[in-house]
Amino acid sequence: MDDHKSEGLSWADQWDPEPLPAAGDGGRRKGNRDNAGKSNAAKKFLTFQWVALITGGDSGIGRAVSYYFTLEGATVAFTYVKGQEVEDKDQTLKILHGIKAQGAKDPIALPTDVGFEESCKQVVDQVEGSCIINTASLAAYQGNQNLLDYSSTKGAIVAFTRSLSQQLISRGIHVNAVAPGPVWTPLQPTSTPAEKIAQLGSEVPLDRADEPYEIAPSYVFLASNDCASYITGQVVHPNGGSIVNA
Repeated sequence: MDDHKSEGLSWADQWDPEPLPAAGDGGRRKGNRDNAGKSNAAKKFLTFQWVALITGGDSGIGRAVSYYFTLEGATVAFTYVKGQEVEDKDQTLKILHGIKAQGAKDPIALPTDVGFEESCKQVVDQVEGSCIINTASLAAYQGNQNLLDYSSTKGAIVAFTRSLSQQLISRGIHVNAVAPGPVWTPLQPTSTPAEKIAQLGSEVPLDRADEPYEIAPSYVFLASNDCASYITGQVVHPNGGSIVNA
């Protein structure tokens, strides 16, 4: 197993918001920008008046998204599964407390499931002139013979994003999605055979899997009025160079 893939496995156990470079590559990894995982922009695109509600924000991509929204100045609330993810929740809250902007409210962890229709309706009814960002996948566009259910639901999310964007546009709510490629999350080592884990990401041009911190800025971009005020019904593809035509 090469360096960047073994690093991904360690990430699955404990996320480091400032990942270390792989050993033996001079402090850089193929396809990575310098100082990956750090925000060095002179201007923040969000302010503490923004509130970001992030589902599954206690680990994986959700934790990285929570981190970046907090880093950019937003107040963050995230959901987790009560009774199953308490340790992840506590660790995420500790990280977010350490970086929250002056004026922003403390991060909040919500033991709830917005998968229920009534919960979703309550969220949408309370926002005006805001945005919704869904998470799709490269599998929605390329398919995966071993992940039929997963690929199908991610394809549905793409269609849902496009349709919902048309339904909510009159209320000033933008709806977009992010479709990552293969990515190191805690789900990978628990759901993928060991022999395939060693090859995770080898199918994309960058020849490695994404790290969650490389995906999270796409969500901040889509939430920013400065960057994405003219974007709705679209999908952003941080997928390691795979070409998709939709």
